[in-house]
Amino acid sequence: EWQRKGIGTTLLLHNEEKQRELARTHDTDHPRIFGSWTSSRHVSAIALLKANGFEEARHFFEMTRSLDEPIPDVPAPEGLEIRPVREDEYRKIWKADVEAFKDHWGGFEDSEEQYQRWLVRPDFDPTLWVVVFDGETVAGASINGISNVENEQLGVKRGWLHSVFTTREYRRRGVASAAVAQSLKVLKERGMDTGILGVDATNPTGALRVYENVGFSVAEHSTAWRKPFDL
Repeated sequence: EWQRKGIGTTLLLHNEEKQRELARTHDTDHPRIFGSWTSSRHVSAIALLKANGFEEARHFFEMTRSLDEPIPDVPAPEGLEIRPVREDEYRKIWKADVEAFKDHWGGFEDSEEQYQRWLVRPDFDPTLWVVVFDGETVAGASINGISNVENEQLGVKRGWLHSVFTTREYRRRGVASAAVAQSLKVLKERGMDTGILGVDATNPTGALRVYENVGFSVAEHSTAWRKPFDL
C-alpha cells in the first residue's frame, strides 16, 4: 500500500548523496559511478533506476540444476587430478581465482583485506571445494558453499557454486566441466537437492555452455546498472 508514493525515489536520492559524501573522503583518478542490481522480477525498481539516469551495464543469469537427475561422470583432463585441498593451499587457490577473472567484467579485488574476508565467510568450507591440480599448480576449481541460514529461511536445500574458474593456460581442456560435475556430486552427498550459480550472460570463456552441458538451466535474469556521478 506504500508503493507509488515517491518513497523509492526519496531513498534513492538520499543514498546517492550519502555515497557522494563518502566519495569525497577518497582520492582517486578513476571515474566515479553509482551501481545497482535488479532481478527481472523487480519491475518497479527497474523503472525507478531508469527514471533516475541509470543505464544497463551488464546482464547475468542465475542457473539451477536438480541433483535428483543423473550427474554425468566428467573426469579431470589427462595429467591433472582432483584431490582434497590442504590449508596451506588456500591462498594460491584464491590467487588463481582472482587471476582467472581479471579478463571478466568487474573482476575481483586482489587485496589482503579481501582475502581475509574470504576466509571468514559464513559458508567458507574447503571440504566442499573441487580443485583441479597439475601437480602443485591450480588449473581450475569450483569454490562451493552451503548457506545453512539461507536454506533454512527459504525452505530449500541448495548448494552454491560460488566461483567456477580455469586459469588461462589450462582453458579449453575440460577443466571447468570436470570441476562442476564433481561439485554436483559433492553437494548431493551433503544432502542438497539443487545446485545454483550465477554467470555473466556474456562471459568470454563460454561458461554458459559448460553449465548447460551438465544440466543447468536459467532460472532468473538480472541486470547490473551504472550511473556516473560528480562530487
